[in-house]
Amino acid sequence: MKHVGLWVCLCLGGTLPSAFCQEDAATPDAKKVIEALIAEHDADKANYPIKFEAFRPRFEAFAKEHHGTDAGLDAELWLLSGTWWSREKGTMHGEADAVTARILEAYPDSPRLGELLDKDYVYSRDAKIALCERFLEKERPVAVRAAAHLCLGKAFAREKSEESKAASRKHFEALSSDFATVPYKSTTYGAMASAFLAPHNAKSLVVDMPAPEITGIGLDGKPMKLSDFRGKIVVLDFWGDW
Repeated sequence: MKHVGLWVCLCLGGTLPSAFCQEDAATPDAKKVIEALIAEHDADKANYPIKFEAFRPRFEAFAKEHHGTDAGLDAELWLLSGTWWSREKGTMHGEADAVTARILEAYPDSPRLGELLDKDYVYSRDAKIALCERFLEKERPVAVRAAAHLCLGKAFAREKSEESKAASRKHFEALSSDFATVPYKSTTYGAMASAFLAPHNAKSLVVDMPAPEITGIGLDGKPMKLSDFRGKIVVLDFWGDW
């Protein structure tokens, strides 16, 4: 009880930032609630556009109630991803921009802002590039700047002009030199950059040729390589989020 009283005094006295106090008080239980809400959505058998619209008000209410907390950001990121289902209505970009504006207002310094760029498919080209450039500001957390370089590198790589190709390479080289050890999901930004900077030669990917070696990390966290499965029956379970 002494510890609880101390935290309350610190919050009321202004010794700690209000966002920190809100986070400390709300996150543990709120995280369980948002995780349960996401699980409930995922278990729903309706098609995705319909169930997104059905669940959207609950996520919006949760995000508003837990404004400024880590759990609130989880809800906003879910909403951002779900704007994909509005693409056929022609409102996806506008909805994504609105959610992004809320996130940037509520979480301006969050080290998780790079997670917005994992959902870059909901942005227009110009909005995506502008957001990435904003995230490249020097005062941003390392993980946020790394995410911006990766996003820009991939975006420019899809374009045909030599200028865009050069810009893409510049961003991947920045990842290799300055962010190589920064974690990215189950790998690192350095490994991601290497894959883009030194892809397999197209001549080595001809049908009936021996497959080139591929290495990575398995679901158990242990190293694995393609040749480990030579001669074995393998089930490929492919899934994606885009």
